[in-house]
Amino acid sequence: MDEALDSLSQQLKVGDVIEISIIDRDFFPGQTVEIPIACKHLTKYNLFLYFHPHRLNLEYIGSGDDTDNEWLTLVIDHLEINDLRRGYIATYDEEKSWSNQLVAWEKIGSSADPI
Repeated sequence: MDEALDSLSQQLKVGDVIEISIIDRDFFPGQTVEIPIACKHLTKYNLFLYFHPHRLNLEYIGSGDDTDNEWLTLVIDHLEINDLRRGYIATYDEEKSWSNQLVAWEKIGSSADPI
């Protein structure tokens, strides 16, 4: 098991808030979402953070021509972390078609923080 991911898994708690920033080149950069962790699962090579279904409207760049941009509504299912700053979110659309997007992430709130 990766010691860094094991340590990270111990630091992240259910209820902690994660900020996810899209860095996938198919989407307009800088789009972010804040979402609390619903549960987590550590494997030998990855840490998975699962969330309650959360809709996210993303501006899709596509071919790179601004006139072709469109908005996609995706539901975030989970974040697969394979290093300490980046990972992939697994999302699905209205037709239940699954995709992965490269993201940067960081913990921005603790489950122990007062409301």
